[in-house]
Amino acid sequence: VEKENEIVRLSNLDLLKIGLSQNHLKAALLLLAFGNQIFEQLKDLFVDEANEISNGVGDFLTDSPWFLIVVIIFAFLFISFLFSMIRTLVLFYDLRFLRSSTTYRIVSGLLNRKNTLVPFNKIQQLNWETGPLKKLFGIYQLNIRQASSDMNTRARSIELPGCLDTHLETIRHDLFGELSPDQQKPIPVHPRYFLINWLYFGWIPALLATPLYIFHWYYIAIGIVWIAFMALISRLKQRKTYFHINGDQIKCSSGSIAHKMKQMAFHKVQNIEIQQSIFLKRRGLSNIKIGNSSGFIRIPFIDMQLAKNMQDYLLYYAETSDESWM
Repeated sequence: VEKENEIVRLSNLDLLKIGLSQNHLKAALLLLAFGNQIFEQLKDLFVDEANEISNGVGDFLTDSPWFLIVVIIFAFLFISFLFSMIRTLVLFYDLRFLRSSTTYRIVSGLLNRKNTLVPFNKIQQLNWETGPLKKLFGIYQLNIRQASSDMNTRARSIELPGCLDTHLETIRHDLFGELSPDQQKPIPVHPRYFLINWLYFGWIPALLATPLYIFHWYYIAIGIVWIAFMALISRLKQRKTYFHINGDQIKCSSGSIAHKMKQMAFHKVQNIEIQQSIFLKRRGLSNIKIGNSSGFIRIPFIDMQLAKNMQDYLLYYAETSDESWM
């Protein structure tokens, strides 16, 4: 049996930190969807009782003071927080990330112990991200994308919910070698990327809500706060969207509150698509999608000539490289 080296092992304290740094809003939405599905199933069996409960809940929320509604919301958020913690513990209990000469092996789970092998040659792309809480704990969340005939995202994606910077650099060195794109100067997206995001996600929703502004002044206040908030988010998104490129690899950055990174080698390239709307064409800009057998990397709002040069070089590299993509 070939000897394996343990790269990462998550203790219960690590899982606690990971659970605290999870997206609890996502957990809340999952609970709402799950609860609604159960209610719809019971409604088909007990129509009268379900209608009575629905009317009772509606009357309760209408007649209740704001303080009680706020307490209910915080109680629901606390339940979502507990759900995130329990889910993290069940899925990733005693997670071990092991390396042999040709594969990674991930062992994790409390109720269902999973043992997953990931051959190096099947790995197409490495994604990782951090956020304010994750950064506070020094945690990165990794996602290893591998080639698969199954279109299900889970079949093509192996998740490592938490690791340190040293672990991340070890894995990147294993997959991509010593010549990292980080050594090259970052290429930012065009500043108009901020304006288009602010317009689509800030001004347009605020303008669509215009009929509400005649009912009460606080709707106007909410609209102004929303526009200001989306200006901040759009600015963060524009600053965090850039990429590094060298002779054989590319690394892309994105995100707004969270900071997301993607890295792939050029011999894994399967297709390249340049997209250009009327708005982009007038300004000589374009979006480029670099696809592999596990997904793609998208770079928005870059110079059209740069996108064409990248397309020519990446296709040439992929067609002439003697390295195997699988």
